[in-house]
Amino acid sequence: MGGENQGLQIALIILFMLVVLLAVSTFTFFGQVQEYDKRVTDLNTNVTDLTKERDTLVKEMYQLKEWIGLDPNAKDDGLVQADQIYKDDIAKFAGSLPAEKQKYRFALEQTYSDLSIDKEKITQMAAQIMQLETVNKAFEEGAKKQVDEALAAKAKAEKDLADQQVVFSDAQKKSEDEKKDLLAKIDTLTKTITDNEDAAKVAYDAAVAAGEKPKKQLEEKQKIIDELRGEGDVTDDGEIRLVNQRNRTVWINLGRADALRVQTMFTVHAEDTPPSAPNATKAKIQVSQILGDHLAEARILEDNLTNPLIPGDKVYTALWDPGRVERFYLAGRMDVSGSGDGMAEVRSMVQLSGGKVDGELNDKGEQTGELTSETRYLVLGELTLGSKAKYDELVANAKLLGVEAIGIDKFLDHVGWKGAPSGLRFGTSRNVNEVAPERPDGGVPSTTNTSIDIFKRRRPQPAAAPAGATPASAY
Repeated sequence: MGGENQGLQIALIILFMLVVLLAVSTFTFFGQVQEYDKRVTDLNTNVTDLTKERDTLVKEMYQLKEWIGLDPNAKDDGLVQADQIYKDDIAKFAGSLPAEKQKYRFALEQTYSDLSIDKEKITQMAAQIMQLETVNKAFEEGAKKQVDEALAAKAKAEKDLADQQVVFSDAQKKSEDEKKDLLAKIDTLTKTITDNEDAAKVAYDAAVAAGEKPKKQLEEKQKIIDELRGEGDVTDDGEIRLVNQRNRTVWINLGRADALRVQTMFTVHAEDTPPSAPNATKAKIQVSQILGDHLAEARILEDNLTNPLIPGDKVYTALWDPGRVERFYLAGRMDVSGSGDGMAEVRSMVQLSGGKVDGELNDKGEQTGELTSETRYLVLGELTLGSKAKYDELVANAKLLGVEAIGIDKFLDHVGWKGAPSGLRFGTSRNVNEVAPERPDGGVPSTTNTSIDIFKRRRPQPAAAPAGATPASAY
């Protein structure tokens, strides 16, 4: 009995498992069927969408074919034809455009632009044609008037010619009579000339000989004019005869007979170096006493210990020439000593040296005097806004007149000017004891003791001085 129950249980278990397996299989199959149905539905939807898209593309293709001038109902070979037409059109109408713009739209834009330009040109040409027709009409009217006037003038000229021919006939007869008289007079004059030929030759030779002297004088005057205009060679004014470095004094071969003045300043250069050579200046001096007709004493303003002054060195200044007044014109702002406009200082330099200031142009554009061919130098200072127009005009006139234009720095260097020592500004932060004594004339102090030793009176060595010279003591 127990064995039968066990077999029944096993059978029930197997039956249950079969039922479960059948249920699972049925559920799985049902799910797959639903999935297949969904996929079929999606495929149908896609087919519908593709059909719509195909219809849209076909419609657009028909439209595009119609736009380019083809039969929309043509078969597939119509597309090949459309492609070839497109390529031909692009090559013909858009070949000059960049590759990215070789399209129908850009070709149309370019064509429209070209047509607009051509239309504008046609309009301009039409206006020009109308203008030319107007001018031509006026010209024809004027030409007709001139032709009428010319015909009238011709008729008058023909009448005048006939009248003049009568006058000419009378004059010709009178001229023949006068010609006979002239021939007789010519014979008489020829005889007279022949008789006086020897005397004329002698007079001619004498005139040629006499003309040599005026010619030589003219050449000398021309040389002076060239020097006055700055066109001749720059020459030295004199030379140093004696040097006393201890007293900071030199003696030069210029004096009263040369119209030299006290305080005239010179630059000094070596005997074998022209004053216009670069870095030619080796010292600057200023006349302190006139000792004779051709002798003067000068103090050394500035020199170089490595290149000392020696007898025979030459002196030069643009402010003065022996026996002649140098003339200057001053223009622009001249900051000579750092105090602003130094026009008055430059004017004093010229006048103290015997020169003459022909005129001035200040930094405000106010002008005095006149620049002439007799002016030797146009001294140019700093150009300012207020004086620019007249400043430029002076420079241009100087070129026309042959007047040499030099800058203020070159001018000061030529005249041997030495800048004034800087002043002491007092204040809460300055003390007079902080400022060292100024070296006399920019030279090297002779002692390192107190300022009393620097400025004490000194006497020159008993060295022999040029005849007539009285060396001054140092100061």
